[in-house]
Amino acid sequence: MPEEPKLKVLIADDNEDSRDALCMLLEAEGYAVELADNGIQALDAAGRSAPDLIISDVMMPEMDGFALCRAVKSDPRLRKIPFIFYTATYIEPSDEQLALDLGASRFVLKPVDPVRLLKIISEVFADSKEGRLVIPEQPLKDNRKLEESYTARLARKLDKKVRELEKERTELKEGEERYRALASRLREAEEAERKRVARELHDRCGQNLTALSINLNLIRSLLPADSEDKIVLRLNDSMALVEEIAAQVRDVTDNLRQDVLEDYGLVPALRWYGDRFESRTGVAVKVHADENSLRLPQAVESALFQISKEALNNVARHAEAKEATLTIEMKRNPVRLTVKDNGKGFDTSTVEKPEIKHGWGLLVMQERAQSMGGLVHIESEPGKGTRITVEVKI
Repeated sequence: MPEEPKLKVLIADDNEDSRDALCMLLEAEGYAVELADNGIQALDAAGRSAPDLIISDVMMPEMDGFALCRAVKSDPRLRKIPFIFYTATYIEPSDEQLALDLGASRFVLKPVDPVRLLKIISEVFADSKEGRLVIPEQPLKDNRKLEESYTARLARKLDKKVRELEKERTELKEGEERYRALASRLREAEEAERKRVARELHDRCGQNLTALSINLNLIRSLLPADSEDKIVLRLNDSMALVEEIAAQVRDVTDNLRQDVLEDYGLVPALRWYGDRFESRTGVAVKVHADENSLRLPQAVESALFQISKEALNNVARHAEAKEATLTIEMKRNPVRLTVKDNGKGFDTSTVEKPEIKHGWGLLVMQERAQSMGGLVHIESEPGKGTRITVEVKI
């Protein structure tokens, strides 16, 4: 005895997860399933393959479920196909009434128990087989009442969606303001901690190293003239080591404190740091700025200074550059900082990947700028250097 052909179900849903879950459920029950992302695809598929049942979401791009149902029930070739709405968005009684007026067989709200859904589908097939399904008598294309009802429902849904989006926009804006306020407090705490640590290094380590250097010099002066060379040599090495440690402590203290920035402003601080960076790394640093540059708000100066330091440190660590240029345009709003190098460049698609070695530094720069309401734009190609542009509104 030949096997009966499988009943064919067409599913129209733009939500891939929902669509695939329903497909798996129906295929497990022995149905043949065809999928569509929107109403236009579903209507085309129905015209080509004449499914035994259409299950459709309501809110879909290009053609929604109501329009799909209306098109199916207006087509003499398709109007007898059972139609089930399966939705989580249109949940009001008036939505269900419109669906039934359009000729739908059932109106099912998500989520629904799979066993219950399969039972509904079986009932619809049974009703179709027994001729119990209601089929619209007059062409729906000319039904003004349905047209008005559909238009009203769509307008209300759009209005509701607009209100929801406006609420989300307001909440997002409030969240950004809270983030900026928190970032500002964190920056203040960071600066306070920097000053505290710098003061501790200067007052304790610096003074102790100075005392140790004095003691070593005193010991050397007390040594007999005929002391062994190896003792004098070891003492001289110790004194040189103390001087080296003292210089390192001064460097760390200078990096922690921002006295030049606080006392003289951003441009002098950038030139001061550029000179130190050049002497330490061998990378030439040029600083270009507007003549008679004005002082910026302290938080902005601090953020741009730290971003500049991070950018130059990235140059030293990764760029293999011979020169870096810092350009600060302060007589415009937003203020613009540009850091450019002539190094090896990189693929900017890796910026969001912290596992890539340059990723963290760039992300830190972006976070500092964003905390001030600013933007960071990165331009780079392998072999063509890198340009980082930061803009912050005053």
